[in-house]
Amino acid sequence: MLNNTNDRYKQQVADYFNARTNYDRIELTNRRANSFLKLLPLKKGYEVLDIATGTGLIAKEIKVKSSELISLPFCSSKHKRKLIG
Repeated sequence: MLNNTNDRYKQQVADYFNARTNYDRIELTNRRANSFLKLLPLKKGYEVLDIATGTGLIAKEIKVKSSELISLPFCSSKHKRKLIG
């Protein structure tokens, strides 16, 4: 029974984040992302692991500033397609 409850909870969390498709269009989100990126000392040649990549707003900029990005999205594959590129 515990596994079933755990699985349902995980699915609820995934559904919540999957439903947030317009998240990057919110001005506050962009300001926070830009503030965060300014704090990262990224340089070419750095390898970055981005866990819970989300929509990829920050991952895209990290990829530009570093040489290698490994992103592990928490969301479903419908968002994952937007991250690579």
